[in-house]
Amino acid sequence: MDDSPNVRSLLAEIDRAAWTTGKWAFERIAADEDRMSDEAHREADKKVFPKIRRYWPLSLGDTFYALCDIAKDAAPFQTVNDISEDWVKVQDSRLGQLVCKLLDTLIAQGEQATFKEVRRFKLFQNRFHFDPTELPAEALNERQASRTAWGTPFVGEYHKYLYKWIMDVKAGKTSFPGSGPYHNILPIIQSSGTGKSRLAHEVASLIFTLPLNFHGRLENKSSVYPEPDGKVAEYLTATSDRNLAKARHRWFLRRLVETAVEYLQAMAPGKKYKSFSELACAWRAYLSESGEATESRRAEMNKKCVANAPTKDNVPKETEFEAYLKNGLQPLEDAIKSRVSTGVTAPSTGVAAPSTDVTAPSILILFTLDEVDGLSSVSVDDGSTCYDVLLSALQDFQPQNPYFIITLSTHSRLDLHAPAHRRVNSARGAGPYAFHQAPWTEVPFDCSISLQGRPIYRPGTMTLDDAATPEYMAKYGRPVFDARLQAIKKAGLQGPVAGIADFAFTKLVGRTPEQHVRVSRAHKDLTADVNILSLGVELAALGTRVLLDFDISRESARDVMQNLLSNHTLIAFSIPQHREYMRAGTPSEPILAHAAAKLMNEFGLDIVRSLTEGFKHGLLDKGQRGELVARLLLILAHDKAQAPLPQRSLSDPPAATNWSQKVPVLTFLQALFAANHHESIRNCFPANARHVDQPVTLDKAFDGAYVRFSHFVRLGRKDMVDTHAGAAALARGMAFQGYHSQPSWDVAIPVLMKDTKIDPSHVTFILIQVKARVAKRTLFVKASKGMITDHPYIIIEMQVGIRDNLDVEGNAQRSSTGFVVSARTSPPNLRSESDTSGAPRYEIKAYGCSSDIYGVIGSQQKHQYASLLATRGILEEHARQDSEYLKCVQQMKPVWVRNKPCFGWAEDVELHGEPAGGEGEVEGEVEE
Repeated sequence: MDDSPNVRSLLAEIDRAAWTTGKWAFERIAADEDRMSDEAHREADKKVFPKIRRYWPLSLGDTFYALCDIAKDAAPFQTVNDISEDWVKVQDSRLGQLVCKLLDTLIAQGEQATFKEVRRFKLFQNRFHFDPTELPAEALNERQASRTAWGTPFVGEYHKYLYKWIMDVKAGKTSFPGSGPYHNILPIIQSSGTGKSRLAHEVASLIFTLPLNFHGRLENKSSVYPEPDGKVAEYLTATSDRNLAKARHRWFLRRLVETAVEYLQAMAPGKKYKSFSELACAWRAYLSESGEATESRRAEMNKKCVANAPTKDNVPKETEFEAYLKNGLQPLEDAIKSRVSTGVTAPSTGVAAPSTDVTAPSILILFTLDEVDGLSSVSVDDGSTCYDVLLSALQDFQPQNPYFIITLSTHSRLDLHAPAHRRVNSARGAGPYAFHQAPWTEVPFDCSISLQGRPIYRPGTMTLDDAATPEYMAKYGRPVFDARLQAIKKAGLQGPVAGIADFAFTKLVGRTPEQHVRVSRAHKDLTADVNILSLGVELAALGTRVLLDFDISRESARDVMQNLLSNHTLIAFSIPQHREYMRAGTPSEPILAHAAAKLMNEFGLDIVRSLTEGFKHGLLDKGQRGELVARLLLILAHDKAQAPLPQRSLSDPPAATNWSQKVPVLTFLQALFAANHHESIRNCFPANARHVDQPVTLDKAFDGAYVRFSHFVRLGRKDMVDTHAGAAALARGMAFQGYHSQPSWDVAIPVLMKDTKIDPSHVTFILIQVKARVAKRTLFVKASKGMITDHPYIIIEMQVGIRDNLDVEGNAQRSSTGFVVSARTSPPNLRSESDTSGAPRYEIKAYGCSSDIYGVIGSQQKHQYASLLATRGILEEHARQDSEYLKCVQQMKPVWVRNKPCFGWAEDVELHGEPAGGEGEVEGEVEE
C-alpha cells in the first residue's frame, strides 16, 4: 500500500529534496489536481506491475526504465526523451536515490502496491496533449478570461515599432547586416505577462503570418490562448536523432507552406485586397475563426500539417529537400501577391514606414514561434535542442527570401533562446557570416488608461484609499493584470480567477497562495534551516519592493537573473548585441509589490538571511549596502504599521491584509524605531523652531498625515522630485531612492498632510540620509527645489554603521549606537539651506543598526544585520579564518594597516597598532 509508513516517509523526503533543489519534475501535484480517478489508478497498477517487477531489486539505471513503463499508462503523450531529460538531472543525486528506493519499496509490496503517488509526479503530467473539453470549470473560466482579454483593444504602437524594425533589418536600413544566416530571426525575450504573444498577434495585422504555439506542460495550459499546437510539438519532438529530427522539421515546414496556400486560396475566393496589410488582417481573422471542429482554423491547419506524417521508416531523405528548399516559399509568395491589387505599397504604420517605394514590402511572410520552451526543453543527440533544429530548418529556406521569424517563450532564457554567438548550437549559426539579432525587449508597459481616455492618475480626483484597491493597482505595470481584470468583469466570471491580487501572487511566486499553504502544512516537520521557498522566490519578492542590484560580472548572478526572468517577474530592460548578459530589474508594479508584501509577511520569509545569502554567493552588488538596508527597514516599518500582530507562521492560512494601504506618519515612525524612542519622537520639536511661528511637537504637526509606499523606485537624475512627483508617487504607492550623485538626501518618502484627495498642494516629505559608517558628525541635508512648501517636513539620518572587517586577531571593531531628535532648546543637529524658512523641520538621527534603535529588528537579528553590512574584503573571504592564517595573508601586504604584519619591518611602535582614536580596518576600502 502506498500509505505505509515507509512509503509515506520516502514521499516526504522526495518532496523536501525536490523543493530544496528546484527539481520540479519530482514535485507532486495535489490530489484534487489529479485527473485520474482511484479506479483509473487501480487499472493502471494492474498493467504496470507485471512490467516493472522484473527490474526488482532496482538499480539507478533500472529506475529510468521503470519510470518509462509507468509513463506508458499515466502519460501516453510523454516521450522517453522527456523522461530521460528530467531523470538525468537527478540520477546521481540524493533525490534520484530516493526515487529509486521508493519504487523498489513499492515493487517489494507485491501486486497490492499502488503507484498512485508516483503518477502524481509532475514528470508524468502530459507535455503536449491538450483537450479543452477535459479541463475543469475553473480552468475553462481561466481560458475564457484569456480569450476575452485578447479581444480588448491593443493600446500603444509597440507592434508598429516592431514591424518597422523587421522591415528595416530586411531592407538593410539598419547598422546591422540585412543578409546572412540567422539574421532574420528575432527572439522576444521578456518576463511573463508582458504581452509578448499579443504583440506578435498585432504584428500579424501588418504582415502575413504563419503562427505556431508549442506550449508545454498540461498543468500550465488552462489559461492558454490561442490553444497550443500539441500535435505539431509532439511530432517534432518525438525523436532524439538529430538527422531524423531535422528531416521531420523540414517535412513539416514544407507541409505548412503547402497547407497555408490551400487555406489562403479557400479564404474569400476571388477577392482582391487593397494592400498587403489588409490581406494580413483578413488572414489573421480567418485563422482565428472556428474550423470544421470546435478548434480554431489555425489549430486545424497546423494539425493537418502533421496528419499522416512520415515516420522513422519513410521520412524523406535530405537530398529530396534540396531542390524544394531553394524556392520553398515561392508558392506562398505567389499566392499572397495574387490576392493583392497591383501597385500597392507597404502598410502604413504611422511610424515612418520603412518602405514606400516598392510594389511589395521587404517581408511577405512572418513565422511566429510561440512558447518555444516546448522545443528548447527537448534535447537531441548532438547536444542541441529541437528549438535549434527548427531554427536550422527554417534557415534552409534561402535567406534572401522575403520571410522573417519571431520566437517567443513564457520562460525566456538567453542561454536557450538567444545564446551568445560563441554558444550557438549550429555550425552555420556560429560561422563567420552569421549574424544574430539582439533580442527584442520593448513590450507594452503602463499602457492602461481610464474609461474616459485620460491618464489614470489626475491630481485632486482620488484618495489614498482609492489608490490602494487591487483594481486600481492592477492598471500599472505589465498589461496582463488589467487586461485580465477587465476580461473577468466583461465575462462575468466568478471563482479563483476573480482574485487579481492572488493572480499577481501566482505570477510573482509561481504558485497560488493556497498552494503555498498546502505545501507548508505538508512540510511542517521541516527544521528551521530548511528553506522551502527557493532563494530565487525570495529575491524576486525583495527586488520588487526594495530594489536589488545584481552583480552581472558573475556568472552565478546572471544565472539567477535568468531564473527570475523565466519563472518570476524580473523585467529585461535591454540586452546588448553580444547577448552575454541582460540589463534587468524590477520597475514599479504596485500589484506585484502588494503580492510581494503578502509573501514576505504571511509566509515567514527570513528576509535578512535571503539578502545575506545573496551577498555571500556573489549574486548582489556590494555597493550601497547601507542604502539597501535602510530601504529594507523602511519597508518593514510600513508593513508593521499595517499589521501590528506578530508575524504569522508558515503553516497558518494567509490573512486578507491589504499591504498597500495608507499609514499615519506617527504610526510609521513608531513602527520604524524602538519603543523606548517613541516618546522622544512624539515630543520632537522643529530644529528651526526659532524661525517658526508657534512651533508644535511632531505628533501634533503630523496629526492626520499619511504615508503610503509598498516599494521603491530609483531616480535617473537629481533634483527631479517635487510635490507634483510626490503626489503621483502616493497614488502609485512608491517612495524614491535618490540618484547616485544626489547631493544630500538618499531616500524621499512623500507625505499627504490631510486624508483628502491626492494633490500636490497637500504633499510634503520625509527625507532620509543614509550613512554607511557610524560617526557622530554634522551632515548637510538639502531639500530639492519644489519639495518643501509651507508644510512641515521630517529629516532622518540613518547611520546604519557598516561593520568593519575583523582584524587579524579576530576582534570585531565596535560601533556606537544612539538616538537623537531635535528639541525646542537644543541647537540643530543638521545644517540646511532652509534654516531660515518658515517650514518646520523635524530631525531624527539614528546611530547603529540594532533592536535598540529600530523596532523592526528582532532581538536575535543583530548579528544577521551585522553580517549583512559587513565589508567582505580579502581577509573576510579567505578560506582559512584562523588568526595565524590571516596574519600570513596580511604579511604579503594586500592592503596596508597599522599592525605588525604590515610594519614589522619598521622599528617604530607607533606603526604596530592603530593610532589613538582610530577606527582601523583590515581592508582599505571604506564604503560611504
